[in-house]
Amino acid sequence: MAKFALWWVRWNGSDYESRMTYKGQPPVSFHEALQWFKDRGFDAAVFLGDIHYSGRKLTEYTINSLKEYTKTYTCVERKYQTGYSDGQHFSQWVSSKVNSALRYYIVIPESYILKRTIIGVVNGERVKYNSIPRDCPANGFYNSYWHGWIDGVLSVPDSSRLGFYWGYESCLQATVHDPNLKYIFNPFCDYNNTEYIEKYTSFLKDMSNYIHNHGLEFIWIPTIGNRTMEYVTNPDYVAVPTLAGCFDHVFVQPHYYQTTKLSDGSGYTLYELVRRLKWMWKNGLSIEMEADNTIIGEMSNCAYCKSTQNRKGCDLTPTSEIEEKCINRACNYVDAILEAYSELFHRPPLSPETVINELFPQRAYYFGTDFEVIDQVRSQCPDW
Repeated sequence: MAKFALWWVRWNGSDYESRMTYKGQPPVSFHEALQWFKDRGFDAAVFLGDIHYSGRKLTEYTINSLKEYTKTYTCVERKYQTGYSDGQHFSQWVSSKVNSALRYYIVIPESYILKRTIIGVVNGERVKYNSIPRDCPANGFYNSYWHGWIDGVLSVPDSSRLGFYWGYESCLQATVHDPNLKYIFNPFCDYNNTEYIEKYTSFLKDMSNYIHNHGLEFIWIPTIGNRTMEYVTNPDYVAVPTLAGCFDHVFVQPHYYQTTKLSDGSGYTLYELVRRLKWMWKNGLSIEMEADNTIIGEMSNCAYCKSTQNRKGCDLTPTSEIEEKCINRACNYVDAILEAYSELFHRPPLSPETVINELFPQRAYYFGTDFEVIDQVRSQCPDW
């Protein structure tokens, strides 16, 4: 049994810094932050977030410059050395901070975030880009940015490093609906759908084998969003079970905490969450438990007051009421696991802790950036 916690970092312009806090306050030392993880029963951390990219960036935010960038840089130039330098820098920072005090996984970044959104037209369709992939996976793993990144990380010896985390969360990858295929590589690099999917799948397998050959693990935390079960169980839309063999652990983001509506407009109910948990278990997948800073009064990603949507109604609802509803939404994950267990095995559970550990012995935890979130949720449902 193991609990994996997400440790968020950001690039401040000159170096990395941790985003983790407790009751809104940063730790007095990195050692204190490490203790926050240990005190709450976490066995390993996953370092991820705003990862610095030292390669060439777009200087003109137009569709033409995006096309030129993709053709001449992403799909042609080798970026191994850029990846090596970036991975080595991040690994040096993580290793110096952890200092053998906590086991961890280190992200393999899929994209870097542009300063502003690109909007253009590709093949007659209006396209909005929030990020650009660092390299083209259809060109293969070896000599890619990601090959360089892994080697750069490995150049920093650290016995606390358990492995790598693939940072592309989309469940659509390796399908014809992958946004990178639809909007980036296919229009600009002339890959047909079948060819791209085959090349992408080979890329992921080669990356997995490379990591495993170094005696390390490879994990993934994909999101299924608010898709209905019709789409979740359709491999043309959700390739998670198909790709799971590349990874040692796959923790699916149910996205229940973040929304109350499914893609067809129906309610994302506890019953629907149970259906997804049964699908995860039957496919050998695990779960990410979800909560965030909304629970401690910050507008974040809880379904009842999201920072990414029109806040109409949020300002009229007392903060304490929103917090309570969000805590209940997080606690529903425990309720759903118990119900899924009963339906799968047709027997009442012995205890919540026993059931959760039996159904999903390895779990990932997203709780925003403040450890008080965990304390608040567990004060109401200790088995979360």
